[in-house]
Amino acid sequence: MSFKYRRRVAESPGLQTRAEGDSQPRKLTGHAAVFGEWYVICESPTMVIREVIRPGAFSNAINEKQDVRCLVDHCPSQILGRTRAGTLTLSEDAQGLFFECTPPDTQVARDVTTNIDAGNVSQCSFAFVPRDGGETVTQRTENGVTTVEYEVTDVDLYDVSVVTYPAYESTDVEVRSKELAKYVKDEWLKQRRNELDRLAAVAAK
Repeated sequence: MSFKYRRRVAESPGLQTRAEGDSQPRKLTGHAAVFGEWYVICESPTMVIREVIRPGAFSNAINEKQDVRCLVDHCPSQILGRTRAGTLTLSEDAQGLFFECTPPDTQVARDVTTNIDAGNVSQCSFAFVPRDGGETVTQRTENGVTTVEYEVTDVDLYDVSVVTYPAYESTDVEVRSKELAKYVKDEWLKQRRNELDRLAAVAAK
């Protein structure tokens, strides 16, 4: 099974706004992804599907200077920065995917920075697709519970986003384009149903 376009949320360590001087624009900094934390995709009494991001997963995307946006709630019309424009920089550190964004003087940017300062917004998310060979899948069954684990090691990165609510599976269909939405509806969900049916059959043996 391959969950293609994905969004994952993180309680961003140190998400904050700061100004380096009176004449300098405010910056938005934080972690859009945290390494080593398991994200539960699906859980039932007989099955658990979960995913983890490993260190180095973003290194190729960063080195290739992929054109990544910084958004609010993954909304393309609420843009805060972009790597190609030099208003968004990305790097990996020991914690995860660190970003620094210099937002424009827009109402959207003013609203989000005010809410971060007030503590109303503290989470970030990122949108990605695992590259070929960029994830390892393992499966085991113990005490009647089948666990499927995805270890993500290499991704193409679409955006980092400041989010009001975590990007759980119920919101993963809200993708950034008609093409991706069609894929999710026609392919991703079909693959997920087929794989879950297969795993259920294996677990029932």
